[in-house]
Order: sequence, then structure tokens, then C-alpha cells
Amino acid sequence: MVVLDVHDDGDGFDPERAAAGHGLLIMLERMEQLGGTLLAEGASGEGTTIVASLPAVARRPRGSRSGS
Repeated sequence: MVVLDVHDDGDGFDPERAAAGHGLLIMLERMEQLGGTLLAEGASGEGTTIVASLPAVARRPRGSRSGS
């Protein structure tokens, strides 16, 4: 599992009332497509935290072929 945890100490926002312009819905949909999760926590005047989690996938070295 790979986890990215980002926090800012800005103005924050209410995730329940977030405008589509924040892009949270698009980020959530993309994370779900990749088998991950996205959590957005915030409160007015208290900053925002975004936590994105994805399953770690082992990659084959470039040039290698499966089954060889």
C-alpha cells in the first residue's frame, strides 16, 4: 500500500459542501478506478487534510517479458 498524506493550515473548507471546482469528485473517481481510496477532511478555518491510498504494484524491469 502506498499512502500520500497532505495537510495544509489554510482556511479549510466543509467537505460536505465542497464545490465541484475543488476537483475532489474527480480525484475520488480516479482513485477508485485504480483500486485506491481518497479521504478529504477539513473544517472552516482549520486547514485541510487529503489522504490518498493505492495498492502497491510490483513492476517488471523494462525490456523483460512475461513468461521468459
